[in-house]
Amino acid sequence: MIIQEVYNWLRNSNGPKQFILITKSHDIEIETIHNLEGIKEEDVIGVLMVIPFDNTWMYKYMGPRGYKTEKRGFKASNDARAALLVDRDNDFYKEEQIQNNEEALLERALKEHDWHYGFSDDGRVFRNGEASYTNLIKLFKKTDEKKAIPLWNKYAPEGFDAPI
Repeated sequence: MIIQEVYNWLRNSNGPKQFILITKSHDIEIETIHNLEGIKEEDVIGVLMVIPFDNTWMYKYMGPRGYKTEKRGFKASNDARAALLVDRDNDFYKEEQIQNNEEALLERALKEHDWHYGFSDDGRVFRNGEASYTNLIKLFKKTDEKKAIPLWNKYAPEGFDAPI
């Protein structure tokens, strides 16, 4: 996704023109679309770029669950790079903590669940909602009931009783 975004920015005459891809092994300055050839998306940690209108650096990266994170306003590429790596490490550490905590996994799933997917005319939304609900039930049953019921009651809309 990041490589595609850089490709699109390079093609956009109003977009950023100075990029540094941060990969697992090294940094790559990108000046033309041809510099992107042979780079694998899975090797890319993030991208640094100069914002044209204020000539400051920003970074973007894909977080552990595919969420894009970006921050702006850095005066130098080294500052943006350091911030990107610190934030990325913190995000991956937090994700690791959640993955090892059934209560935290249940809470996140409850927060993110589309409780009204059943009203959708879109088959994809319905299927995703069904899969999400199945996962909720599984996580609920894995979590200590004394912790799971209050979480369910906190996030589930009225009429969605805990699956006891």
